Amino acid sequence: MYALFRDAPNRKLGQSVDPGLAYVKRQYAMLIKDVQNYYRKAPKYVESTNLFALIIQQFELSNKMDDAEWVNHVEKWARGVIPKLGIVSPINKGKVYTKGITLGPQSEEVAVASYEKFKTDGLGKIWRELKPVRYLYHTRTDMMLPIMNNTTPGRAFGVLSINIPMLMVQYRYWRRWQTAQGVIQQENVYRFVGSILLPSLIDSFLDIAFFNRLDRQSQGIPNLTFPSPHPFYITDLSAKLKNIEESINFEAILKGIEIEGLAAITPMIVKPNLFEVLKLPREPITYQNQWAITMSRLPYVRYLVRMVMRNHGYDASQINAVMIDLIEGSHDQIFNQMGNTEFVKTFRKQIAELIDDIKSKKN
Repeated sequence: MYALFRDAPNRKLGQSVDPGLAYVKRQYAMLIKDVQNYYRKAPKYVESTNLFALIIQQFELSNKMDDAEWVNHVEKWARGVIPKLGIVSPINKGKVYTKGITLGPQSEEVAVASYEKFKTDGLGKIWRELKPVRYLYHTRTDMMLPIMNNTTPGRAFGVLSINIPMLMVQYRYWRRWQTAQGVIQQENVYRFVGSILLPSLIDSFLDIAFFNRLDRQSQGIPNLTFPSPHPFYITDLSAKLKNIEESINFEAILKGIEIEGLAAITPMIVKPNLFEVLKLPREPITYQNQWAITMSRLPYVRYLVRMVMRNHGYDASQINAVMIDLIEGSHDQIFNQMGNTEFVKTFRKQIAELIDDIKSKKN
């Protein structure tokens, strides 16, 4: 399953886009800017236990190094920080945060460390645009652009990727910006998290929320509407989204004959397609981190497999390979080490259901 979505799909399928999608994408592009601009000036509250703030507090800032040197320094020292905070990495199995990180105090989330390389030239002009944290998956469906500061009620599950060197580069530029503004008493790390980091999560949150709506629609599960979480008006696009979701899933059944190709023709709101949303950071997959990567991939693979198998011309060999991976993953002993959390139990239940679903449709 890890071999999927790493390179361009072998088969190019024709994408049919609902005429209303272009309008929705334009509207969301403007709304995202409005929401981010507002919360950069009026940040959301961030608790003292916030994981991102705790990560930053592990490092002593230095302005003696250039950006490339600073990245290398942070990457070296981050390897000692990660185990203490329960973050997943190629050499640390990490943990499930049973009181959430971003999605709410009743949520369960996993944080995966990333050291993926990024350009360090010219960051002085674009540091605000960096996205050191992004969702690999979450279960929420709210399309009203919420700022997720771990106060949202209700249960949810999620997996986050944190590029710690990029995070520390961005934080260092934020501190420099305050100095350049003549701030005598510099604002604390929680202000940075609330004004810069959390608003930058909107993009990945939105695409995955839209995917979750597609998944629910494909199963005949109604999608809920949500009130605006902001103290200002933003356009509710739920009625238009409903038509678009129906149209996308109809096309998926007609054209989806293999998993990667279907992902490439499934449009998203911010990213061009689901294939781009599914791309993982270029990190080694090891015994220590594969459990978290698998949990972040399963919902997408489950949707794509189900849609592909509705087309009589689907690639059976690929489905067989996925099923073997699912069976092996479901018996992996590392999940037993992660405790009896709801996230792990739900994951294993969904794997079993998907395996049964594949078997029933093949017979």
